[in-house]
This record gives sequence, C-alpha cells and structure tokens, in this order.
Amino acid sequence: MVLYRVYSEPQLRDYYTTVCSRATLFLVAIYGLVLVPPALIAYATNNFWRTTGSYREQPNVHYLNQSILLLGGEGGGAGVAWSSLPNYVPPPAIELLPEPLNITISEEDTDSDGKSENLMLVLDFPSPTLNVTSVHLLLFFRVQLSAYSSVDMQSVAYVSHSARWPHPAGSGWAETLASTSVDPSGPVGGVTATTLYSTPVVSRGKTTN
Repeated sequence: MVLYRVYSEPQLRDYYTTVCSRATLFLVAIYGLVLVPPALIAYATNNFWRTTGSYREQPNVHYLNQSILLLGGEGGGAGVAWSSLPNYVPPPAIELLPEPLNITISEEDTDSDGKSENLMLVLDFPSPTLNVTSVHLLLFFRVQLSAYSSVDMQSVAYVSHSARWPHPAGSGWAETLASTSVDPSGPVGGVTATTLYSTPVVSRGKTTN
C-alpha cells in the first residue's frame, strides 16, 4: 500500500550549557591524562624533552708562540726561567735564562682536515749553570669551535717533567710528549657565539709565575 504525506511540522530543539559544565571538565581531564603524564615521563628520563646535550668536536687549535719555561735545580733550590712574553717577570730568586739559541715550532695536520693535530716545539738554550732536575712549561693556545657552538678562547697547556737524577750542568736534554683536550666546565650554549671564555689568559701588563 502506498503512503502519502498529508501534513508535516518541523521541530527545533536547542540545548544550552555553560563553559564549566561537567562535560567540559571531563574533556579537560581526559586530555590532561593523555598528554601530561607522558610529557612528564619523557622530561624526567631525558629521552624526549632534552635539556642539555653533549657532543665531541675536534677544536681548531693554534699555538700563540707564547710560553713560560721554568727549570728546577737539585734539592728544590732556585731555578732559572725563560718566557717569550715581553713583560714576563720571574719570581724572586729565579734568574732569567738567556735567549734560546734556536726555536723550532711546527704544527702538523696529519689527516688533512685543516686542523692541526700535533705541535712540535724545540727550545735550544745555552747550558744552564745548575744541575737540572725538573722542567715546567706553560704553552698558550687559541682554541676555536664552530660545528655546533661558536667558541673562540685561549687556553693553557701545562707540561711537567722531572728526573730522579739531575742532568749535569753544561750538558743534558729533556724530551716530553703530551696530549691535550678541551673540557669546558659548563655548557657553552647553542649555535650563537659564546664569549664566556674569550678573556685572554695573559694580561698585557707584567706577567709573573
């Protein structure tokens, strides 16, 4: 049997609520449970929200042709000193060595990456008049980082050599091999230039040990 529409009446229903309804609070609670705990767990484990990061980079290191040398005598007595710094003043009771007979400086780039890996420094002095038992050497370098952070700073390498038996006065030599690494005491920042370590190690005034 076919049905025919003989009358129709539209019906409109409006529902009103406030922002702080139970449905809204329930929705906020659901979103909070879904988003907040995973974010806190990721932050606590440093797997998602990283606060600090570490990396290794070979710095660009250049010797500044600045050094301080101290030769110690037998029995811990007074020694002699020399420095390439023009304003260097040795400590009391320490005599200045005469100028070296020969200074040889060679920086070697072993892997051809534009960065020096080795430094050979040869200081040839007239033989001192004391029996040398220890050699202490300070070398000043310029260190630059550029891969992740822009850092330009000066650093000091300390080399110490001592012998149980002294080298007789008028003869003898000492050879020391050392390796250096840069380990900042704190984070150096992001990709922006860092000026925290830009202060020169040696001032322009008088320099003493």
